[in-house]
Amino acid sequence: MSNVRLISKLLEACVDEEQIQAMNRNEVLIEYAEIVAAGKDKPPVAVSPVAYDPEVEKQRLAFEINKYEQERKLKTRELELKERELEEARRRAEEEKIESRARYESETRLREKELQNQMDRDNASKSIVSRTKAYADALKGTIVRMPADVVHLLTYFKDVERLFGSFEIPATLQAQLLRPYLDDKAKLLVARMDPAKASAR
Repeated sequence: MSNVRLISKLLEACVDEEQIQAMNRNEVLIEYAEIVAAGKDKPPVAVSPVAYDPEVEKQRLAFEINKYEQERKLKTRELELKERELEEARRRAEEEKIESRARYESETRLREKELQNQMDRDNASKSIVSRTKAYADALKGTIVRMPADVVHLLTYFKDVERLFGSFEIPATLQAQLLRPYLDDKAKLLVARMDPAKASAR
């Protein structure tokens, strides 16, 4: 080869131009021999571009779209399932909250009713005792003991009824208030009576 051809070959093999100019012919030959031995003297094989097939590209695109749609539907189903689970958990929590509140309110109402009943009983008991004592104190100076003579009994009981009316003594307390003023025989008779009837007017 001529020097020009050798230099051209070295330049094609990417050897520095200044380096080539500093070489003599023998050095250029040796450099080229090394390039040939390394296989660098052959031009790179051009890769032919893949032919574009619209049908293949269309199928590939359809496959990608289908894959994307399936993944999107799967994610949508997963999200819907999670939302349903969350909604179910919220519904159960709300139901439990309502049931708990209803139980609490029911128990509270029951306790309040029991307490009110107890208070009513206590008040009624206190009221009856205090009222009975007040009426008894009022009758002390006005009512006399029951007479032993049977002839005077009718008049006695009429006077007692008039006194009860004057003091507005309730009928439920009249028998109890009269008992201390009865004679021994009458007390014995009342003691043998049914307690419900003995306390009645």
